Amino acid sequence: MRVRARTRGVVVAAMLAAAAISPAHAQPSGVAPTGTQAIGTRATGTQATGAVEGRVRDARGEGVPFAAVTARGTAFGANADADGRYRVALAPGSYTLVASAVGFVPSQTRVTVGAAVTGGVDFRLADDAIGGGEVVVTGTMRETFVRDSPVRVEVVSAAYLEKIPTANLMNVISNVNGLRQQIDCGVCGTNNIRINGMDGPYTAVLIDGAPIMSSLGTVYGLNGISPALIQQIEVVKGPMSTLYGSEALAGVINIITKNPRTAPRLSVNTFGTSGGETALDIGGVPTRGRVATLVSGTFARNGRIVDHNGDDFADRTLSTRASVFGKASIAGPGGRERASLSARVYAEDRKGGTRAFLRSFTDTLRGSGRLYGETIRTTRAELVGSLQLLPRQGVRLDVAANRHDQDSYYGASSYQATQESYVAQLVAPMGIGRGGAFLAGATARYQRYDDNTVATERTTSAGGAAGNRTVNRPDNRFIPGVFAQHEQTFSPAVRGLAGIRADYQPGYGAILSPRASLQLRPAPATTVRLNGGTGFRVVNLFTEDHAAYSGARATLILEDLRPERSVSATASVQHIVG
Repeated sequence: MRVRARTRGVVVAAMLAAAAISPAHAQPSGVAPTGTQAIGTRATGTQATGAVEGRVRDARGEGVPFAAVTARGTAFGANADADGRYRVALAPGSYTLVASAVGFVPSQTRVTVGAAVTGGVDFRLADDAIGGGEVVVTGTMRETFVRDSPVRVEVVSAAYLEKIPTANLMNVISNVNGLRQQIDCGVCGTNNIRINGMDGPYTAVLIDGAPIMSSLGTVYGLNGISPALIQQIEVVKGPMSTLYGSEALAGVINIITKNPRTAPRLSVNTFGTSGGETALDIGGVPTRGRVATLVSGTFARNGRIVDHNGDDFADRTLSTRASVFGKASIAGPGGRERASLSARVYAEDRKGGTRAFLRSFTDTLRGSGRLYGETIRTTRAELVGSLQLLPRQGVRLDVAANRHDQDSYYGASSYQATQESYVAQLVAPMGIGRGGAFLAGATARYQRYDDNTVATERTTSAGGAAGNRTVNRPDNRFIPGVFAQHEQTFSPAVRGLAGIRADYQPGYGAILSPRASLQLRPAPATTVRLNGGTGFRVVNLFTEDHAAYSGARATLILEDLRPERSVSATASVQHIVG
C-alpha cells in the first residue's frame, strides 16, 4: 500500500493505492531475448497454474517501481510493486515474458512452465537514453513503440497523472506542449482543447480508440473524466482523418483507460484545495481470472463563491460532478483477450454568474432574468466494446455508443440539446512482404443531433391564410466508410506510411481523406517526422462559437451551412541531448 501527500501552494493531495498482481495486455516485439528458464506449477483446483516470480531491476541493481511484466501474445501479466517485485500466474506452456517501464529499454526472456521445477525470473533494464520505449496505438491503429512510429505520438503516463492533484482531465492535457486550454465562457466555464492553435471541435477525442466525443461531447465531455481511470493518454498533433474520421483535422487525443487485469485491487484518490474544490475517486477490481472487472466512482465539487476583483461576478464556476465507470475484460484459450466492454454514466451541474444569483439560487431563477446567471446541466452515457474475431491475426470489431443531454440557461436564453452517436468499426491488419504492415477497415456511424434553436428548424409553406410554418428538423446522419493504410520499413533509418479513407456524407457525397507520413532517423538521437493529410467536418453552430451563440438574442441562418475541408501538414524534429 502506498500513501503519498503532496502540496502545491495550499493544495493538499493524498493518494492510497493497494498494489495488485494481475494479468495484462501483451506488448509488441522489438526487444532482445535473455534466455530460457523453466518455471514450476501449482495445483489450483483441477487446473495447474505456474507462478512466475522475480524482480525487475535497473542498471544499478535497484528495483524498478511498477514495471509491467507481460506474457507476449496473451492477456497474462502483472505490474511490479514499489520494489520491482512481480508475480505472474500462467497455465502450463512456453511463453515470452517482456518487462518494460517508462524510461527504460524493454527486456524479454523465454520461459517454459513445467510441473516439477520451481524458479524465478529477474530482469535487468537498461536506461533508455534515446526515449520512445512507450507502447502506443493511436498513430497507426496498431501497437508499436513511440520511437518506431512514423507519426509522432506524445504520451502522458499514469505516473505523470498522479503528480497533478486534479479531478479534471483538462488540467492535465493542457500541460502537453502544443495543447492549450481555451475558456469559451468566463461565466459558465465552458472550455475546450486547442491543438496547434486550432479550436477544440477540430480535434477527435477517443476513449480506448473509440470516437465517442463529438460536438457537444468535445465541449463538455473531457471535464468529466477522472485521471484516476486513465492508464495513459496519447496525443497526435496533425491530420488524422484517414483513421479516425472527419473531425480529426487538428489531431487526436486518445484516452486509454486502465486494464482490469493490471489495475490495483483497491484504490482511493482524494484531494482538496484552499479554493473549495474537493474530489474523491474510489476504484476496485471485483473479479480477476478469465473475466476481469473494474469498477470506479468519482465525485467532485467546487462550491465556494470567489470574487477577488469585486465585480460582483464569481471568478470561478461552481460545479458538482459525478460519474460511475465499469470495465470488463474476457480472456479466451491461451490467455489472449477475446473481448472487452466498458461503460460510463456521467452527470454535471454547473453554474456561474453574480454573487446574488449563486447565493440565492433555486430552480425558479433559471431563465427568469431577475438575477443574471448561467446554468448547465449535463448527463452522458457511454459504451465502448471490442471483440477479437481472429485474435492471432488481430482482426477485431470495435463498437461505441453515447448519448449526451444538455439543459442550459444563459441568462433568460434557453439551450436544450440532445446528441447521440453509434459507431461500428471492423479492423483487419496483415503483413505484406519484408517490413510491410497493411491495415484495412470499414466503419458505419449514425449520428443524431437536435436542439431548440434555428439550427434544427425548417420553415415550410402551409399555404392559404396559415402562411409559413416552422417545424423541428433534427440532424440525422448515417455515414459509412472504408479505409486502408500501408506502413513500410525501408531501413532502420527510414519508415513511411500512406493511407486513404472514403466516407459517404449525406448531402455531400463521397469524401476522400488521404494522408502520408515519413520518418527519418539520421542519427540515433535525432528523429525527423513529416506528415500531411486532409480533413472534413460538418459545422455545428454551438461548438463554432459558444460565447457568441449562447449570448445572442437571435440567430439567423441566411444560407446553407457548407462543411469544412482542410489540407494540413506538420513537421517535427526531435533531438535527445545528453
